[in-house]
Amino acid sequence: MAKIIVGIALVAFCGFCGYVLTAKYRKRKEYYRQFFAFNRSFLGEVSSSRRPIAVWLSQSAYTGDFETTARGFLSALQSGDTTLSSMEFPEFLTADERTFAADYFSSLGRSDAEEQKKRLQTAEKNLSEKKDAAEKECAKYCDLYVKMGVLSGLLLLILLI
Repeated sequence: MAKIIVGIALVAFCGFCGYVLTAKYRKRKEYYRQFFAFNRSFLGEVSSSRRPIAVWLSQSAYTGDFETTARGFLSALQSGDTTLSSMEFPEFLTADERTFAADYFSSLGRSDAEEQKKRLQTAEKNLSEKKDAAEKECAKYCDLYVKMGVLSGLLLLILLI
């Protein structure tokens, strides 16, 4: 009886470990989903009401890692940091993605409305591709890691019996 309970706990623990390992992919997917929504919302803002960026951003609600990025951008705006050196980006972004995000945020509010719309529309295409890629990676690897965790738990169970 004790072996059965330990075996079930071992398989569940290994499955949970597989789930924990997928956090990077889930966070990445959520980050790009919110980044894409941010871009769309700001494109609408530039097209219609044209409030100052700091006012608009302070009224926007984001969560998780993108909230850290957005709040870092807002604090950089309020402190007058034009180089955005105080902004923090999540660890799971590659160097190219960090450069893209830094360039994106540094270009906000730096030109007239028409030029800003063109930049945001170009960024929307890039963000859409990145969002789709992150969603595909999450769907691909999240299930795989959980299944591998359960299978490794079963393997350990077989070895222990």
